Amino acid sequence: MPTYTHQIGLHQLGYKDDFVCICYHGPIIGVEMAAIMEFIASVAAQSGPVYVLVDANDTSWPDVDARRILTTYGYKDIAALARYQRRAHSYPQLTALLQNAARLMGRPTTRAAVFETELEARYWLTGLREGTSA
Repeated sequence: MPTYTHQIGLHQLGYKDDFVCICYHGPIIGVEMAAIMEFIASVAAQSGPVYVLVDANDTSWPDVDARRILTTYGYKDIAALARYQRRAHSYPQLTALLQNAARLMGRPTTRAAVFETELEARYWLTGLREGTSA
């Protein structure tokens, strides 16, 4: 698994091969989201589409600029994304909303899921990566 080697604002990022980990700390603003998406694109340029694991235990909803960047950018460099957060019950709706907005704008979307634990999220992503999960 990757170790965190990069920092954007308060957020930590790392990658190994085609696997990217992001740990959010505090609010996510537009300029940070743009830099995070550029980081993902740079990893994908080396490896192809990436699998993204997001630790969202210490963050809130992305601000409007960050959400706009997500829907504008789309998910072209992301094979799958798993987000985990205690009290994850409201995030499937946000994930669906962002994906629907991207789809309506004609942007690529990806497989995404929200989990309550890191173990569940890693298991799901690893299964997709290895072709053992539906």
